[in-house]
Formats: sequence, C-alpha cells, structure tokens
Amino acid sequence: MPEGKGVEITIQGLLNTYGLNFPMSSEGYDAMVAVFDQTIYDSASLSLDDNQMVIQVRILEIEGITPQFSGGPRRELQNIDSNSFQCTIVKQQQCCERDPPQGSDNPAQFCESLGCNINDCRRIRVDIIAEQLSRQGRNRKLQSLSEVDELYTAITESITQQINSGAFTIRLKENASRCGDSCANLFSGVTVMPNPVFAPPTDISVHTAKPTRRPTRKPAKEPIITYPTVFPTLFPTRNPPVLICCLKPALQDTISYSLPNVEAHALTDALSNTECK
Repeated sequence: MPEGKGVEITIQGLLNTYGLNFPMSSEGYDAMVAVFDQTIYDSASLSLDDNQMVIQVRILEIEGITPQFSGGPRRELQNIDSNSFQCTIVKQQQCCERDPPQGSDNPAQFCESLGCNINDCRRIRVDIIAEQLSRQGRNRKLQSLSEVDELYTAITESITQQINSGAFTIRLKENASRCGDSCANLFSGVTVMPNPVFAPPTDISVHTAKPTRRPTRKPAKEPIITYPTVFPTLFPTRNPPVLICCLKPALQDTISYSLPNVEAHALTDALSNTECK
C-alpha cells in the first residue's frame, strides 16, 4: 500500500461455472488460471473510486482441475462434452447448484434429468486482495469500518452485476481468445452462473501514515536585546574635565547613535553642561 492512511482486505469468493473444458497440459492449466485472474480483476475494478484498488487476484482452486496440477493424486485427463442443446443456461444453473428439489434423485441424476452433466459444473475459489485510502477529516476508527464496508461492497457488487448480466462470461471468452486457439478452446462452451458467493472480508489491516524522517524544526525565537543598567566608564577618571573637553564633539555623536533615546539625552545634556577651559 502507498504511504498514507487506509485499509486492506481479502475477499474470498466462489464462482460456479458450467462447460469449462479440461486442460491437457500444465501450460493449458496456467493459461486457464491467468484468464480467470485477469477477468476477475477487470470486473472487480470496473466500479472502483480513485482511492480504491484491487492489489491481487489469487485463483485458489478450479474444482476437479487444480488437483491434477498441484502435486496431488492424478487421474486420466479427459474432456466432457458440454455442448448439449438440451442443457440451457437455466438448467445449467439448477444443475450446478447441487441442490435438487425435494423428492428428486441425487444431484448427478437430477442434472442428467435436465439434460446436463454434473461433471461439467466447476466451482472456482478465489481470493481478491484490495485496498482503499482514507478520506480526510473523519473519525479514524469509524472511518476504517466504513472503508472496509465501502470497498467490500464496491467489489462484490461489481462482480455480481457483471456475472448476472452475462458480461463476465463474454469478457472471459475475450480474454481467452488473446492467448491463442488452444486457450480459447478451454472456454469455448463455458458459462459463469449467476449469483456468486462472497464471504465476509478477512485479513483486515489498517494502515497509518508513516512519520517523517526528520521532525519539523521550530522557528528560532527573536533575540531579546537588553541594555546594561550601569554604563561602563567612557573615559579615565584622571583629569576628566580636560579629557571630556577634548572628546566632547565625538562623544556626543557616539552617544546619540549608540544608546537609546532616554540614556542618550541624559548623557548629552551632561556633556553640554560641562565647562571647558
């Protein structure tokens, strides 16, 4: 996060997809992850304010696919034909909810009765890390709570609107087309189901402004000028009248220039009253 006050949160999300083809290599899997990553990032950032930002998207799991490329038990990779005209988008959603109506068969048989295949339903688990910088002039504690809510709502509502309108699926296929034919084929029959699920924000951290390295210097106070109450002797004590008479003109000029008005007048008056022979 840039220097300054703000909050950072993590949002855990779950997206339901239907018709995602199985990658035949680790390169294909990496491309699939990159396409989901970019599409979620784009959709999450679409409605953010200038002080809000998505930092990172992490694809944690693509159901039934990620274990094949993460060092876990492997099974034979196979594609499932999902291009059945009988399995409409509405039926895909009913199938992938894995919640058949009461009295129906198990989820797999329920999907089959719809003309769909439950193996084509793949859930995508994702973490979205985002931040929001603070606005000035508000109570810091209340502001942090408000910022978390604002950021969470902006991101989850934006993604939900994009998915429910079908724009997310279109963007997903557009991003897939940019990474070549083999990558595009992975998403050729995919549909992202409406109403994604998001958990409450986690890993909430509040950032405060970093102190400046050098403290601000206080302005120096103006020096206070003081004058001694007793003036030093300006001439020797021996034969003062003679010396005063010799130096009288110069002393008058010096006293008038160097001393405050009150003291200067007193001394010049004394000199004026001195008789010189």
